[in-house]
Amino acid sequence: MREDEKLFAQRIKDLRKSWGLTQQQMADMIEVRKTTISNYESGYATPTISTLKRFMVRFNLPASYFVPDMQSEAAEKKAQILYGTPIPYYDPTNLEGLKTSEPYLMNSSLCLPAPLHIPKTGYIATSAPDNSMNKCGIKRGSCIIINTERKEPADGEIFAAIKDNTFIIRKYHNDIEGRHMSAESTRIPEGLSIELIPSENFVVLGIIDRIITKL
Repeated sequence: MREDEKLFAQRIKDLRKSWGLTQQQMADMIEVRKTTISNYESGYATPTISTLKRFMVRFNLPASYFVPDMQSEAAEKKAQILYGTPIPYYDPTNLEGLKTSEPYLMNSSLCLPAPLHIPKTGYIATSAPDNSMNKCGIKRGSCIIINTERKEPADGEIFAAIKDNTFIIRKYHNDIEGRHMSAESTRIPEGLSIELIPSENFVVLGIIDRIITKL
């Protein structure tokens, strides 16, 4: 067994134990068989690129944790080019996952190419649930990246929120009439698109950083 294979095997074993997981539990998180985890820990196998991406996202670790020759900053940038930047993805109906951004509640991960320059933390991905913002280029099914570290939108910004147990995307307004939001849809008359921002049953998830229509 090569030294890099020994190191990877030990890293996987240490990671599993530090999380208090059985081999079966880790296998379920990474979407592989229990025997695959056993083979990783024994050094009989190494993961494919797609499986390594899942390890990185599920455990919020850089490629350098798993791959010994990726310790330097330059190597880490190279790793991003090779593997992409993993962003946790939550289905728009997964309200608890969207609210908490807990890794164990993720539906999957979205690996974006390095040129898109998405930071590794503070961002989640989901898809637009409807066409309520199609004037802004956000159509049903469009992939959106949410900056969850920014909870206070500025006037004119598009934000994501949960209102009355429904995931919504709206444009924020703060003017002489107070705080309100609007849908920007070709299907909703302008006068009917304005809503007051309620104080109850309303949680801002973050600001829409960008819309991904093609990867």
